[in-house]
Amino acid sequence: IERAPERSRNREAYKEEMYEGSLAGGVLVLVEALTDNPRRTAPKVRHLFKEGGGALGAAGSAAWAFQRRGLLRVQGISSDNEALIEAALEAGAQDVEEDSAAHLEADDGPCAAVFCE
Repeated sequence: IERAPERSRNREAYKEEMYEGSLAGGVLVLVEALTDNPRRTAPKVRHLFKEGGGALGAAGSAAWAFQRRGLLRVQGISSDNEALIEAALEAGAQDVEEDSAAHLEADDGPCAAVFCE
C-alpha cells in the first residue's frame, strides 16, 4: 500500500503505449495509453474493443489510415487576426479557425485554433 503513492509520483514509471484495431463497421481506431503496466493494460484495451464489436489489431493495422496533427490554441486573439494567420501559415500551419470550445471553457475572450503537422 505504501508503494502505490510513491509509484504515482514517479512519472518515469509510466510508459506510452499505442494500440490499434477496428470496431464494428470497419471503423479504424488508435488508442494512446499512458500506463505503468502494459501487461495489464493490453487485456483491458482488448476487452473494450471486443465490447465494441471489434478486435485489437497488430502494430500497423490501423495507423496507416491516420496522420498525426498538432493543435495550438491561442486565447485572446480572434481567428480573423491577420498577423496570427500570416505567422501560422508561414510556420507551416494547415488551417486557422475560431475555437468555440476553448472560448466556452475559459471566458477570456476570443480564441483561435491553429492546426499543423
